[in-house]
Amino acid sequence: MRKRPRIAVSLGDPSGIGAEVTARALAALRAEVTPFVYGDPRSFARELAALRLPVVPLGAPLPARGALVAVTRLPASAVRPGKPVQAGGAAQLAFLEAAFAA
Repeated sequence: MRKRPRIAVSLGDPSGIGAEVTARALAALRAEVTPFVYGDPRSFARELAALRLPVVPLGAPLPARGALVAVTRLPASAVRPGKPVQAGGAAQLAFLEAAFAA
């Protein structure tokens, strides 16, 4: 049996389309990769619930079959599609740094 490669994905701007694009890409590739998605739980709930990956806090042990890693806990006002805010910019950097550190 072939071991699936582990990939780290940063969701990007919480008010952008990164979560939607990630959900579609991972749905197509789910049998090929073990995904670890770094972002905000509000984005996970909105776009990534169908992947049925566990949500784990940053720093927790990562499950062998992949996970949604909660890096931030943004207010709803910072995760409105098409309405970018300054907190979203800081969150993007935090997602990227966490994914690289993984």
